Amino acid sequence: TSTSVDVSSQPTTKRAKQSSPENKDEVDESTISERLQKLNNILSQHDIGFLSLGPSTCPRHTTSICPKIVSIAPGRFSCSANVDACDVESARAAAKCVQIISTLGTDDESHLAGGLGNFRFCAASCVASGVPFFPAARGASLTDTDTIFPKIGFGIGLENGEFALNLLKEAK
Repeated sequence: TSTSVDVSSQPTTKRAKQSSPENKDEVDESTISERLQKLNNILSQHDIGFLSLGPSTCPRHTTSICPKIVSIAPGRFSCSANVDACDVESARAAAKCVQIISTLGTDDESHLAGGLGNFRFCAASCVASGVPFFPAARGASLTDTDTIFPKIGFGIGLENGEFALNLLKEAK
C-alpha cells in the first residue's frame, strides 16, 4: 500500500506515489491498461492533473509498461526509469522507451502528437525520494535508507507557472 497526499495549486494538482517493488514475473498487459484507466478516472474525479508513477527499475518494464503509462489520455500520467551509472541494460531500455513513445499518437490532437509524449517520460539517475521533480518524482519506500526524507511515502510538485509569469510581468 502506498501513502500519498493531494496538494492543490493553480492550475494543477500533482502527485507522486512511492516506488513499488518491481514484479519480475510477466505482467498482464490488459490488467495494466484496466488499472491505469481506473486510476485515470479516479484522478479526474478529484481534479488531479498529474501523477508520476515509478521509477521503473526493471528494463523489461521500462520498455513495455512505461510507454503504456504515457499513452493514457489526456496525458495525466508521467513516469520515469532509474538508470544507474554503468547500467547499460537500463540505459538501452530507456532509449528504446523514448523511441517507442515517439511513435505513439498519430492523431494531431493527441497528447502524444509529434513526440510530445516524451515530455512525460524521464530516464533519471540519482534523484532522491521526496524530490518533486516531475516526471522523476517519487516518494520514499519503507526500505529507502539513502533519502533525506526517510519514511515519507509521497513527493509533492506544485505548478505555479501563472504566478511566475505575473511576477515576471511586474518586474522592472
